[in-house]
Amino acid sequence: MLLPRPTIAAAVQPYVAPEPAPRPSATPQPPAADNLPPAFDPPGGRIQPGWGPAAVTGDYHSPSGPMMALDAQDCPCQHPYAHMPLRQRLRDFLGLQYYGDQHRGQLMQRESWLRRPLSVAWFAGGVFGSTIINDWVDGEEGFFGGLRLGYDLNQYWGIEMRFSWGNLALRDSQRAIDYQHYLDDLAGYPRNHVYRRRYDGARYASLFLWDVEALYYPWGDSGLRPYLLVGLGTSHISFVDRAGVGRDVTQLGMPIGAGLKFRIHKSLALRVECIDNIAVASGGLNTLHNLSLTGAAEFRFGGSKKLYWPWNPGTVNW
Repeated sequence: MLLPRPTIAAAVQPYVAPEPAPRPSATPQPPAADNLPPAFDPPGGRIQPGWGPAAVTGDYHSPSGPMMALDAQDCPCQHPYAHMPLRQRLRDFLGLQYYGDQHRGQLMQRESWLRRPLSVAWFAGGVFGSTIINDWVDGEEGFFGGLRLGYDLNQYWGIEMRFSWGNLALRDSQRAIDYQHYLDDLAGYPRNHVYRRRYDGARYASLFLWDVEALYYPWGDSGLRPYLLVGLGTSHISFVDRAGVGRDVTQLGMPIGAGLKFRIHKSLALRVECIDNIAVASGGLNTLHNLSLTGAAEFRFGGSKKLYWPWNPGTVNW
C-alpha cells in the first residue's frame, strides 16, 4: 500500500512544542497618544486642541490634577488671569478695549458711555492770561471753574454747554503807573498820600464765559476717552485800570482745546482738559488767549435700560 507523498513528509518531521503565551509586563506601558487625557497649560494659558476621545474622563480639579499644578514660577495665585502680561492688564484697567454696538463680536469690558448719555460736570483749575491792552495792562494767572451740561450724540460725537467763572490777576505796565502818578499830581495829592498807593496791591479782572462746544472722541466708546473740542459763545471781562477807567467788555468767545475722560464708575467719570479760551478783540481790548487747565468730576445718567420681558414696561435708567 502506497501513502501520498505529503503524508510521508509530515510523519518524518520532528515534533515542536508550542511556545507559552507571553506574560504581562510588571511595568505599565504608556497609553497611545490618541487615548491621553486633555493637555492643560499653566493657569492663564490656552487648552491644547485635539485631546482624544470625548469619553476620556479624569479628576482634573484634584490637588494633583493639571488644573491645580503650579507653573515654573511656583506662584500660589490660581486666578486664570494671574499671569496676564502687565501691558494687557493696563489695557483692561484703563478700558482701552473698545466696546459697544460699533464693535460687535468683541468682549464687552464695561458699560457703554451711551447707556448714560447725559452728563453734569463741575470743574475747577487755573487760568493764565495774555496782554489785555498793549503797553498798559496784562493778565497773569488766577482761578477758573464752572459747570458743564453734556449729551453724547453717538460714540464719536457729543455736545456740551459750559458756564464758567474766574478771576485773573492784573499787571500794569510802567507807562500806566506813570500816568496814574501824573493824574494824582494834577489832583494835588502829596507824594506820601495814601491814596496814591490805591492800585499798588493785588488787582483782579472778573471773567464769565458761556459757550456751546462740540466734542469729538477719536477712540469712540472706550473707557479711556480722549477728546477734542471747539465751541462758540461769549466772554465777558470786567476790571478797572490804573487811570481809574472801568472796563466792562463782552467779546465773542471761541474755546479750542483737548481733554481726557476716565470712567471710574458707571455713573462717575474723571476728566482733565486744557482749553485756549479765545476772546475776539473788541471794546478797546486785544484778542485774549486765556489758557485754562482744569480737572472735573462728571456725573452721568439717563438712557433706557433693556429688560428681557415679554412686554416693555418703559423703565428708564437714571
